[in-house]
Amino acid sequence: MPNLPNKKASPKELPLETWRGLYAAADALFALEPWEIVPPDIFLEARHPQNGAAVYASVMGSMNTLFGLSLHDGAWAHYALMKAHLTGEENLLIQYIHRMSTRKIEFVKKSELSKRDKDRLKLLGYKPQAGASGACFPYFEVMKDGCAPWPPDADDAAFFLDLLPRFTAMIKAMASAAEALYDFSNAIAVWPEERPASYCVSWNEITWRPFRSLPEPDVDIFELDEFTMTRLLNLPQSDLELELDAFAGFATVGQGPRPWFMKLGIAIDGNSDMVLGIEIGKSGTDSLENIAGRALVNALSKINARPNTVVLCQSSAMRALGLIAGKLGIKLKLCESLPAVERARATMPEHFGV
Repeated sequence: MPNLPNKKASPKELPLETWRGLYAAADALFALEPWEIVPPDIFLEARHPQNGAAVYASVMGSMNTLFGLSLHDGAWAHYALMKAHLTGEENLLIQYIHRMSTRKIEFVKKSELSKRDKDRLKLLGYKPQAGASGACFPYFEVMKDGCAPWPPDADDAAFFLDLLPRFTAMIKAMASAAEALYDFSNAIAVWPEERPASYCVSWNEITWRPFRSLPEPDVDIFELDEFTMTRLLNLPQSDLELELDAFAGFATVGQGPRPWFMKLGIAIDGNSDMVLGIEIGKSGTDSLENIAGRALVNALSKINARPNTVVLCQSSAMRALGLIAGKLGIKLKLCESLPAVERARATMPEHFGV
């Protein structure tokens, strides 16, 4: 919802003229009522204005709850969206939400806006479209780089101002061919790349392609400095089997330009449920794989031994830790679940676990 996630950090306000442009783009989208046109199993695709990568947009409102448009970009967002649509497992989006980059324009009731939003709308003399009532006030929200939902900055505003007109034009073209649209369920509508954002695209210029499976994104290999590696190599090998995992929750840390989601890595003795290593994320961009690696080092330092086996449930962590584990003579095993970790997470505050 549009409530700011943390009062410790204060978003830098965009110039009023930038907001005027954002609200105008939102009004053009709202006038089409896209949730009445585009089914939820259709995605829209255009290119990121800065890096040229694909950006996928999905229309919200088919369930008559949230109304608007969500825009997703980045390798983890693409991987999660494709996998969720191909498998039908929508919970996958929750699993990867802390890795995804999502920008959202949502239409809400005025009572749901923050005081900051209401004051800005008043300064701009903003009025909802004639006849509009209820959830018709535009609200912009951004979640990226492991950070909590937050108002847009200058780069986000440029992103919205380039892509919202494109997606709005595509939806307008779809409205003109509503009957044909349902022949393209479970597909992606692609903006013609050579056309500028201001172009009024026609139905015949939109190309379509199916959802396709994508490989899990690359991750950084976890590394240790020479001193730490030498110290760990001098530890004796044991028959111990550890469960290792790292995850993020919805608690936020109000540091930096944007509050970021708290992340935690834990290493647990699967037989005794004793937590042997624990590590907290240092920033929104501190990867889960890196946090898991540090938790493992903590555990080895505590028990003064190298376990025979470390069990994980995330293939990305297994790839990131494979090199170090091989050097330390530790066997990595991938399992669907980690019972000891799940028992430990059950004791944590509800807002931390996901």
